[in-house]
Amino acid sequence: MRTTCGILSGLFVLCAWLCGCSSGGSEPDGDAGFEDAYDAGVDAGADDGAGGEDGGDDVTDAGDEQTPPCGTERVRVDIGIPTIDGYELSAFLDRPAQENCPLPTILLQTPYNKESAWNSLFGEERPERPLFRSHYYNYVVVDWRGSHGSSDLPNPGDGAWMAQDSYETVEWIAAQPWSDGQVGTWGVSALCGAQYRTASGPVQNAQHPDFADGPPPHLVAMVPIMCAMRLGYGQNYPGGVLRHDYVNALDVLGYGVRKLYENNPRKNWLWDLTDSAVPADRIRVPALVISGWWDLAPELTVAAYRELVEESDPEVRAKHRLLIGPWLHFAAGASVGEGAVRPLTEDERQYMDFERRIDLDSLAFFDHYLRGIENEVPGWAAVRYHHENEGWRESDDWPPQGLVTRTLYLDDGSGLAEDAPGSGSLELPYDPADPSPSLGGSTLSPYNCVSSPNPVICMLTADDENLLPHGPLSQEELLERNDGINFTTNALAEPLVLLGEMRVHVDLSTTGADTDLAVRILDIDADGDPRLIGEGIQRLSARDGERAYSEVVAGERYSLVVEVTKDFAYTLVAGHRLGVMLTASNWPLFARNPADGAVFMGSDTLEETNETFSYGSPAVEVDLKGEGAAIVDTLYLDGATYLEFQSSP
Repeated sequence: MRTTCGILSGLFVLCAWLCGCSSGGSEPDGDAGFEDAYDAGVDAGADDGAGGEDGGDDVTDAGDEQTPPCGTERVRVDIGIPTIDGYELSAFLDRPAQENCPLPTILLQTPYNKESAWNSLFGEERPERPLFRSHYYNYVVVDWRGSHGSSDLPNPGDGAWMAQDSYETVEWIAAQPWSDGQVGTWGVSALCGAQYRTASGPVQNAQHPDFADGPPPHLVAMVPIMCAMRLGYGQNYPGGVLRHDYVNALDVLGYGVRKLYENNPRKNWLWDLTDSAVPADRIRVPALVISGWWDLAPELTVAAYRELVEESDPEVRAKHRLLIGPWLHFAAGASVGEGAVRPLTEDERQYMDFERRIDLDSLAFFDHYLRGIENEVPGWAAVRYHHENEGWRESDDWPPQGLVTRTLYLDDGSGLAEDAPGSGSLELPYDPADPSPSLGGSTLSPYNCVSSPNPVICMLTADDENLLPHGPLSQEELLERNDGINFTTNALAEPLVLLGEMRVHVDLSTTGADTDLAVRILDIDADGDPRLIGEGIQRLSARDGERAYSEVVAGERYSLVVEVTKDFAYTLVAGHRLGVMLTASNWPLFARNPADGAVFMGSDTLEETNETFSYGSPAVEVDLKGEGAAIVDTLYLDGATYLEFQSSP
C-alpha cells in the first residue's frame, strides 16, 4: 500500500480529502505569493466597480442593530490543536477580548498558510468584509497537516488523517471556554474542498482503529465556495483534453500533480479513486454552495449541490441552498484593489464580487444556523442565480424546470439558422506550432507559463505579452486568424434566452492522426464585437468515452459531441447575434493536440513525464510526447453539424 500511495502522492495532496493512505507528497510553497493571491484572496479586484443587481443589500448582520454581547475589541491568539497522533496543528484564534463570553466559531482550514489568511481577511480589509468584521463569532484558521505551521506533522496529504484532523479540530473548538459549541466552516477552492471532507468525516477501519467514524457532532453548517465535492478526471480532462493552464498553476502552488496528470490522460483506476472520495450520504449539515459562472468548473460546483440535495442526510436535504453569481474564481477575495498576482484588467474587474454578496449571504446563513437568528435564510429559494442582462433570478432547481431544447444548424455560408442545410463543408486548418490562443474563459494563471522552463518565476514576472486573461472577454483577435470559423445568426429581432445546458454536434474528418474541436460561444454586439460566453473542447480519439482511445483514420468521417463546460443563464439582447466559433485548439486553457497520434506536444510536458501511456486489456501503448504536424480538418455542414441548447419556453 505504501508504494501505491507514493505514486499517488501528488493526487492526494491536491484532493486532500481522498482515501486513506500516506502520500509523503509535497506541500504548497509558502513563499510563492501566487497561492496567497488565488486562494487566500489577496488583492482580488477593484473597489470602485459595481457587480450584479440586488447585491444582497437586504442581508445584514442581525447583531449590527444591538450592542454585541462580547464587546467590539478583538484579540488574536496563536493556538495548537492537538491531533490523535500526538502532534499539534498550527492555528490562530480571533475572538473577543472579553473573557468568559462564548460564541459560535467559523473555521477555515488552509494549505496556503494561515498568515496569508490573517493578512487578507483580518488585516486592513477587514472593515470591508461583512463576514469577518462581525462581533458575533470567533474565527479559527488552521494550517493543514504537512503545510506551513503544521509542516512537521507526519502523513502530509493523507486524506484519512486529514479527515480525522478536521474532526478533532471541530470537536476541540466546541470544547473550549470561548466556544458555545456551534461550529461552521467556510472557504474558497481548496478551503472549499476541505469542508466536504470535514462534513463527511473520517472512517474508522482496520488501518485506523482509533479514528472517529463519521462527521463531527458539533459541525452545524458549511459554506463551500467554488469547488467540486471531489476532484476527478472530468475536472482535469474535459472532452479528453488536459486543462493545461489549470494543472500547471497547481504545480506552481506546490501540489506537484502535473507529472501524474500528464502520465494518466485517460480515466483509469487512479482517477477512479477520486470518485470514491467524500460519501455524500454521511453529510448531515446544511450547506450554502456558492459558484460563479466564470469559476474554473462551475458545472462541478452545481453537481456538488445536486448531490447534496439527493444523497445527504434526509433531515438536511431541503436546507441546502445554491448561489451562482457572475463571478471569477477569486471573486470572494479579501481586497478589491488589485488582481491576483497582477492587476486585473478593466474587463476582468466586472466579474468580481464588489457588493460582497458572498460574504453577506454567508453571514446570514451562519446567523440562522449557528446563532438561531430568524432571518431571510429559510425563505431563500433553493437556487438563486445571476442571469446575465436580466439580473438575479430564483428557481426551485437547477436547471429550472420547463425548459425547451432548441437547435440551430451550421452551414457553409458561416450561418447559424433553424433550417438544416442539405449539403456543404468547410475546411478548418490547424498548426500546433501556432495554436488558437485562449482569450479569457475559465483560466487560472496570470500568465501563459505552460511551456516555461520555470513556471513559478514566469507567473510572478509581469509580462503583458504573455498575459492570460480571465472571464468573458472579446474574441476579436481570433477573427483575424485563419484557423477558425465563426458561424453566426442574423441580428436577433427579439432577445434570445440561453438557460441550462449547451452542446455542439459536429461531423468531421481530418488529415491528421488525431485532432481536437474547440468551441467558443459568442455574444456579438451591434458593432460586431464578439464576446466569449461559453467554451468547450473534445478530442477525436476520445469520442467513445473517458476510458477509450479510439483510432483516427485520416479522411474518415466521424461524429463528435462537444459539451460546453458550463451551463448558461444568459440573454442575448435584440440586435445582437449568437456566434459559434470552431477551432482545433484553445491554448493554453486546454493542451494542444500534436495531431501526430501522441497525446501532448512534447514541449508542453515536463521532462520527467513518461514517454508512453498504457491502457486497456490487453494493454495498448500510446505516445505521450509528439513533435506536432500541421493538418486540415473538414467540417460536414449537411445537417449533421448543429448547436443544441436549452431555453425558456
